[in-house]
Amino acid sequence: MTGPKAVLRLLVTPPTAKVRVNGTEIAAAERDAVFVEAGDVVIEVGGLAGYESKRRVVKAEKGKVETVEMGLDPLGGETAKPSLAVIGVGAGLAAVALGVGIGLGVAAKDVHNDVLAKRAEVERMSDAGPCLKSSSGLCKDIADATGRHDGFVGASIGLYVTAGVVAAATAAYAFWPRKSTVRAGAAIGPGQAALVVTGTF
Repeated sequence: MTGPKAVLRLLVTPPTAKVRVNGTEIAAAERDAVFVEAGDVVIEVGGLAGYESKRRVVKAEKGKVETVEMGLDPLGGETAKPSLAVIGVGAGLAAVALGVGIGLGVAAKDVHNDVLAKRAEVERMSDAGPCLKSSSGLCKDIADATGRHDGFVGASIGLYVTAGVVAAATAAYAFWPRKSTVRAGAAIGPGQAALVVTGTF
């Protein structure tokens, strides 16, 4: 053969991956200048656990140096960077839900104290003891306050769980690869609540 050969400069990520040029393995120390015949050149990168292999054909020109960059993607696909805007919205929603939940919890405590005070007043006023038939106006007030208390408690628990769900989903979005499937949900029952996060990672 007459004339100079073509030269390829291979930039491979991760650098520990195996590289073959036209079927010949190229060591990491030799990738800055790989001499090849002009024409179509087959470059194969792979052999690394947890990464997909790649194959590429490039056109090498005689007497020229061409830089070829090849990066391997993790198995399952290339991951995308999370959006800071989405993370900010998620964190804000979680904070709002938590704050409102705390406020309702405080309100529920105040109503509970009011109910206790009214019950004590009824017991002092009636020889029959606490309200049995809710016949008096005070007894009706106690019944209404008890209903408000239960409503505040339920709403407070729901908002606590909502804050946890949003926070967990936001964390999953921020720290886990985009190919992961993450589902967050809430289960709320009388006097109790649960946060459930499932997914494949």
